[in-house]
Amino acid sequence: MNKKEIKNKIESLKEKIKYHNYLYYIENKPAISDYDFDLLIKELEKLEKENPEFITEDSPTQRIGSDLSGAFPSFSHYIPMLSIENTYSKEELLDFDKRVKKLTKSNAIEYVCEHKLDGLSINLIYEDGLLIHALTRGDGLKGEDVINNIKTIPYLPLKLSLSGISEIRGEVFIKKSVFKKINSKREENGEALFANPRNLAAGTLKLQSPGEVKKRNLSLFLYGKGRFDNLFVKTQYEYLKFLEKLKLPVSKNYKLCENIDDVWNYCEEWNKKRDELDYPIDGIVIKVNNFSLQDQLGSTMKTPRWIIAYKFPAERVLTKLNKVVFQVGRTGIITPVAEFEPVHLAGTIVKRATLHNFDEIKRKDIKENDWIYVEKGGDIIPKVIGVDKEKRKGVEREILPPRNCPVCGEKTVKFEGEVAYRCTNISCPAQIKGRIANFVSSDAFDIQFLGKKWIDILVDKGIIKNFSDIFSLDYTKLLKMERMGEKSVMNLKDAIESAKNISLERFIYALGIPYVGKKSAQILASHFKTLDALMNASTDELCNIDGIGEKTASAIVDFFVSEKNKAEIDKLLRYINIADVKNDKTVLSTDISGKKFLITGTLVSMKRKEAENILKKFGGIVVSSVSKSLDILIVGEKPGSKYEKAVNLGIEIWDENRFLQKCGLKK
Repeated sequence: MNKKEIKNKIESLKEKIKYHNYLYYIENKPAISDYDFDLLIKELEKLEKENPEFITEDSPTQRIGSDLSGAFPSFSHYIPMLSIENTYSKEELLDFDKRVKKLTKSNAIEYVCEHKLDGLSINLIYEDGLLIHALTRGDGLKGEDVINNIKTIPYLPLKLSLSGISEIRGEVFIKKSVFKKINSKREENGEALFANPRNLAAGTLKLQSPGEVKKRNLSLFLYGKGRFDNLFVKTQYEYLKFLEKLKLPVSKNYKLCENIDDVWNYCEEWNKKRDELDYPIDGIVIKVNNFSLQDQLGSTMKTPRWIIAYKFPAERVLTKLNKVVFQVGRTGIITPVAEFEPVHLAGTIVKRATLHNFDEIKRKDIKENDWIYVEKGGDIIPKVIGVDKEKRKGVEREILPPRNCPVCGEKTVKFEGEVAYRCTNISCPAQIKGRIANFVSSDAFDIQFLGKKWIDILVDKGIIKNFSDIFSLDYTKLLKMERMGEKSVMNLKDAIESAKNISLERFIYALGIPYVGKKSAQILASHFKTLDALMNASTDELCNIDGIGEKTASAIVDFFVSEKNKAEIDKLLRYINIADVKNDKTVLSTDISGKKFLITGTLVSMKRKEAENILKKFGGIVVSSVSKSLDILIVGEKPGSKYEKAVNLGIEIWDENRFLQKCGLKK
């Protein structure tokens, strides 16, 4: 390549890396594997090393990846949180050992091996033993303080017998068993599944509502140190033992290794055994044990020289693709799904995987009856990564987009600029079920007890055709249905009644407008303040809002222009109350989110359970007893002893009118 081509190649690589950094750290939706990302970095590093005149300050090789979102206050780490160099083979581990020995001039190096958790780095800062900050890694120099979310981890001590400043570092993650339960519930409710535990943990850690965070059951292991004013241990192994004595959460599976051969044996052992763990790991972290040697080795601008991560290879199997079926989503998008001979992969039996879209099928040249390679992305979601073309026998069939919807039979279309094929029949049963599932999901109306099973039954029987039908159910008829007992019907009725008060952003999301997700719904609610203002907005006005693109703007206008949609919204407004946004802030971010509430006495306007559900929707935490940690007591008629106890403790008191005002339910 000539110099111009080299410069263009470098610029192209920089843009790709920045894009994938954004997906990984901000969107929590990585599009490529860690291995493929590292290849991009190494290619850029090589080109820049050979052509230093093209190195710029904004190059990804000159900085650490960042997860700063701007949603939380940020603080500086006392000692920077650098990234760790990845390695993928025994040879690279041996090279690391040689470098360490050369730099330290020592032939006997002890290492400590620890599981490389697939979660989010956290830096806990204790001041004289009191936890004052819980910082994300951020850009390595400063991180965002998510202390209220970290405090939802019940076994993390908030006070330790320490003096001075102590930075104790570790990883926040979600257990596999917890992840499975959360996804099972979402599947039952017809909601989109989380891709893997890491993405779920990342999204959870950045939630603005500690109440919602608590429901996700975050976990934490600690293993690292930054600044530590009074630390008397001299090795990493002793440090881990010290953390255990402080009753801090530490993984029990670390090991002191006498040499690099012991390290490799440990890596091989856990590559085979990782499926036995209830927490996600994607490799092994290897650290020089002696702290004085760590100091001697030092760091580059980006990575310490005394630590390296061995990444496990993704488990891959070969299996026979039997057929491709087509699923129809709530917006009519048709997704091809591969059904193949069942295989054991990363601890589970797998027999289906999404093929995403027909362009992806064409790019990978996948055909029915092919022998395909299947991996688990993030060791959770199976994906088809390629084809063994040498096994083809001439019986393979091309996979073509369906001309008709597989559910309702209507013709499919592919709009310009889109890769997806769609069913445009809005009365298609598959779309109705998908829209209803989205409408009742936890991010929308949060109607529990109306999961996938009952949505299928009620839609198939014609009982629910539109959103408003949910609020006008004939519960007497439901009682006569098979497997619908009195308790189930009453639970459903209570859940629907409790859902009748909703914030504007949740309502917008619930409508299922194409291209409008949770983030867009928040932006729209914050900008327009009322549903009427949004419904009357023009395309130009919408396009001028930061975060709303032309495609989304057009979809919003088209949605509200529809007479059918307007009529359905009018029906809904007969049953529900939408809280308008006040003073440029949603209720979700003002006086309720993250605070602990208790209700005592009888409320006039609603049942206590309904009021509790409203508080939960707005991010409040409902508790059952009065204590110093209670933030607000809501008092109805004839309050009991809880009122007197709260007064004595100096806890803030709201009457029913103030509660309704704070929730936007009363002026």
